[in-house]
Amino acid sequence: MFSQDNYLKVINYISKVYSDDIESFKHSISVSTEVLYTCIECKLDSDKTNFLITLSCLIDVFSKSNLVYDDIFNDFGFEIAEALESLSLNKMLKNKNQLQENINQILTLDYEIQMIKLADQIIKIENNNTTLKESKFILSCLKNSNLYLSQRLEKKIENLL
Repeated sequence: MFSQDNYLKVINYISKVYSDDIESFKHSISVSTEVLYTCIECKLDSDKTNFLITLSCLIDVFSKSNLVYDDIFNDFGFEIAEALESLSLNKMLKNKNQLQENINQILTLDYEIQMIKLADQIIKIENNNTTLKESKFILSCLKNSNLYLSQRLEKKIENLL
């Protein structure tokens, strides 16, 4: 199904990146768990699953560490670096424009990559690290990327109402 060695490699990597930030480490592991279960549920092939697990573990490295594109490119390759950059918020924009621009970037990516943003939002809503408005916006934009995760996020939103 997927490579445990690859998963351990990326977990060891982020454990070093987040050595002083247990919350970011826990968030990354939680997002990757959502993604792993979804890959199993959707019966994705092992190459896509490995790619998505790696990407989901690295979801916040640009915003929560000093790592840059070149670091990820050198350690994980072009595809991961490009996808991760597209999933990351552009800090050069004003806060109110960051999410919209981020979603616009994500909508240009494959559905499988889009689902990582849904998984990320599920974990954020579980940990009270987001707003209801943001969650609804992300769901409305990305609900077609993965039915399973869309339903999970929708249920989380309903539980907050």
